[in-house]
Amino acid sequence: MTIAWDAWAPNLPSLALVPWAMHLGWGIVLAALVNHLLSNHEGVVRQRLVGAVALAACIPGLWGPVYWLGLAFQTPSVLGVVWAGQHLYRNWPIAAWTLKSRPSKRSALNGVFAVMGVALGWLLLLDTLALLPFQLYALGFSPWVAGAALMVGLLPWIFQGIPGLRSAGGLVVLAVLVFTLLRLPTGNLWDALLDPWLWVVLHFYLARLALRGR
Repeated sequence: MTIAWDAWAPNLPSLALVPWAMHLGWGIVLAALVNHLLSNHEGVVRQRLVGAVALAACIPGLWGPVYWLGLAFQTPSVLGVVWAGQHLYRNWPIAAWTLKSRPSKRSALNGVFAVMGVALGWLLLLDTLALLPFQLYALGFSPWVAGAALMVGLLPWIFQGIPGLRSAGGLVVLAVLVFTLLRLPTGNLWDALLDPWLWVVLHFYLARLALRGR
């Protein structure tokens, strides 16, 4: 018997939208990375360097860094871009008063989402090596999987009220919504939720949580 969603053709993103998404995504990620590396340097210098990196990501062609990053790593995941954007917003002076007025508790569910991301990355790696009895990556084109991911992202709302987009669940929900509307970056949900660099960062995040637990 053929599964219902296997007969559906993959809904791919617009080809005209992909280059714009690549430049915007890498610009946000690189700006967040520079902002994090210069976290000990407060003032206008750090803001100007972050802005310069973001503007450099807009340079098209061989002279821009996005061209070479795209050749090596394609487009960053939607979840990675949203997480980087949250980091920039949290450290932006204009947004400081909004964050102070709405404090949020550190949730143990963030660690659960990190474990799920790491486990998903290992499963996708096994699928790439054809070591799984089913095709996990192909399931990412199914609309049912996107709906399941949206429900998983709503878990913090169910168990702890509405913590907002500062929680891991909120970021997952936002990433799934962007993916549903724009199908970025490849039309596959797994590419929207995880990329190699985000997968590596989640390993370090879990290691840091383990050290703090000790």
